[in-house]
Amino acid sequence: MSSFLLGFASATLPCKSAMMIASPRPAIRAHSNQGASNTFLSSKGFREPFLHLLRFPQNNVRDIAPSQNMAIKDMDNRNCRDVGVAAPPTVMDMAGEWRDGVGIIDFLERRNFLVTGATGFVAKVLIEKILRVAPNVGKIFLLIKAKDQQAAMDRVKDEIIGCELFICLKQKYGEEYTSFMLSKLVPVKGDIQESNMGIGNDSFRQITQEVDVIVNSAANTTFDERMLDPLILSYGKGRLPGFLVDPDTVIDVIPADLVANVTIAAMAKHGTTASPSIDVYHAASSTVNPIMMCDVFNYSRDYFAASPLTDDQGDEIQITDMEYFSSIDSFSSYIQRDIAEKSGLSKEIGPNSNPKQRSRLEARCKRMAESIIHLAKLYEPYMFYRARFDSWNTRKLMEQMSTEEGNKFPIDLRSINWEDYFANAHIPGLKRHVIKKASSS
Repeated sequence: MSSFLLGFASATLPCKSAMMIASPRPAIRAHSNQGASNTFLSSKGFREPFLHLLRFPQNNVRDIAPSQNMAIKDMDNRNCRDVGVAAPPTVMDMAGEWRDGVGIIDFLERRNFLVTGATGFVAKVLIEKILRVAPNVGKIFLLIKAKDQQAAMDRVKDEIIGCELFICLKQKYGEEYTSFMLSKLVPVKGDIQESNMGIGNDSFRQITQEVDVIVNSAANTTFDERMLDPLILSYGKGRLPGFLVDPDTVIDVIPADLVANVTIAAMAKHGTTASPSIDVYHAASSTVNPIMMCDVFNYSRDYFAASPLTDDQGDEIQITDMEYFSSIDSFSSYIQRDIAEKSGLSKEIGPNSNPKQRSRLEARCKRMAESIIHLAKLYEPYMFYRARFDSWNTRKLMEQMSTEEGNKFPIDLRSINWEDYFANAHIPGLKRHVIKKASSS
């Protein structure tokens, strides 16, 4: 049986046809135990945050796309188009040909999948969506890094079946939930970096015979968390009153449920094609509904002003407007002064000061400053980023979907109200999952 490969990043597995779903990594990166603000669980009971944020349609992508020196191409095997170049006939002109839809549910029925990076955040969102909308799906083989098969099964039970993300399936199946999940999920001990992905001979033979679709969600990154989250939380805690960033930098913020929807819709469109091809779909907001870094900090300021965090003594933390710096030197000097003033180090001078206490305080302030400066250097390329990600293929896919598919698998980023998203989904999710988890650990 020939397999269809889909990846969130570059992949080298042999197959007849391949496709990439590209979503800028800072927006979707998260540890598996952290799944917080981009899931449907954090939007005050709404089924998926994407559904209740569709409010104000934006302009056409060609009206918004800036003219930049750099252009990231969203390409398929037939057409390459730079951002800012005149577009082909609009998708609305061609919509009439595609009203029968892509056939997403029919494609998912009885298909067998192999998912790498299966315990990661995005992969779990994808797995949950498939199991929820297509309970008659076949097997979903999960590549798990573990010392043995039992350890792989334990990780599936703890990190997937026991994950809060699957609460809707738990409510649907009740006492049968675990047996349903185990009837669909097949843990496979392996390692993406090893030959044959480190899969044993018997499992490898079974996978090559049965799997229809390979979803590569494994990736290495230097970021330990989604990029925005530590900035937002540090700002809310009063620890980051300024940062090394161009406030007008446009960023890509992608709710993870939308990434899953684009993935599923695209695999349905291309998974049955007889002709080999490489197709790229950007799940990106920078051209269709741009949001700038200053917007993120302004929304965060408004949120924390209305719902402030508290310090160790239980006092509300007051925050100020974010200050922006264009050079690492000016930012480093600023943050060192700010930490010294807030810690009381600047007052620990004179004949009455305690040398040991001052030494300990100096060491603590130095560690804090070095940590923040390291963060600024790590993020600097992204805080002054000038490229845009063209989502023409994704928009075209959206118009090919039927009305029912569009309602069940929404992928239109143009209508998200970003202020509403950060106030009612993203930041409350951080408070609920990240802060409470850190407090209890």
